[in-house]
Amino acid sequence: MSFQAFDEIQFDEYMRSLVSPWRLKHLKKATLRTQDGLNLRYYTAAREKNRGTIVLLHGYSGFVGKYYEMLYYFWESGYQVVFLEQRGHASSDREVEDPGMIYVRDYADYVNDTHALVEEIRDMAGDGPLCLYGHSMGGLVAALYLETYPEDFDKAILSSPLLEMNYGTVPDWKVEVLAQYARVAHLEKQYAAGEGPYTGAYNFEGSGDTSRVRYDYILEQRKRNPEYQTHGSSYGWVLASRAAVRKARKNAGAVHIPVLVLQAEHDNTVKPGGQVKFAERAQNATLELIRDTKHEIYASQNPTLTAYYQMMFSFLEA
Repeated sequence: MSFQAFDEIQFDEYMRSLVSPWRLKHLKKATLRTQDGLNLRYYTAAREKNRGTIVLLHGYSGFVGKYYEMLYYFWESGYQVVFLEQRGHASSDREVEDPGMIYVRDYADYVNDTHALVEEIRDMAGDGPLCLYGHSMGGLVAALYLETYPEDFDKAILSSPLLEMNYGTVPDWKVEVLAQYARVAHLEKQYAAGEGPYTGAYNFEGSGDTSRVRYDYILEQRKRNPEYQTHGSSYGWVLASRAAVRKARKNAGAVHIPVLVLQAEHDNTVKPGGQVKFAERAQNATLELIRDTKHEIYASQNPTLTAYYQMMFSFLEA
């Protein structure tokens, strides 16, 4: 399939004239009730004739508006799309009072939520291929899902998956000591050290994006919508993420479907080693390095973004 991402010079015009009318017409809201009583927001865009259905899991502090461009590309290329705003994020219910804090008890909750979603959209998916896309934290959830329910999906794409956490210059043993202290002191629902509420600060250089126009577009949505201002991790999220990373790498051998692992060359959020280990241990995984990009590959400059989508479409259609 020939593919060309939106030109950055005309990006805003493309989003106004093409993507906004598309989402208003085709992207439908729905509510998923979880087994523990939360209401989660999800979105679907169906097609009568389609190449298959793609379920998308966002990353840490994600929301549907960060992925409008991606959803449009997949749908225009013939795929139905399903997007889940995960618990504790965006328009979905939270388990803490602070709307800016990201908390989860255990990644098993994310996996169970995703499984409930898959069951809910089976009629929509029909007999066509069912594919899973996960970015960063969503990539970790996707990996755990594939290990827990290995028969549900036909293919999966893990984009910059969180399979090894990056603490900058702080050694892992210090993080472990602090994390275990937080557990003993019952601080799970408090902000982790260095974390806090959303401030709206402009920080393109420190972001995971290389396309300024895409960074600005996403930031403007976050500023306009308080539900999109989930920002700071809790100790509970850190503890759960550390345990999930260990589990996903340990059990990677249970994943047998074709998996494409996309690694950002200059990732400033997660470390690459865990992605390498997962790809080596999974039964049918391919690791590809995306050059000249940072953590949020979908917010890259052209032609990097074009190559990213071309690689994903080639994988899906193989």
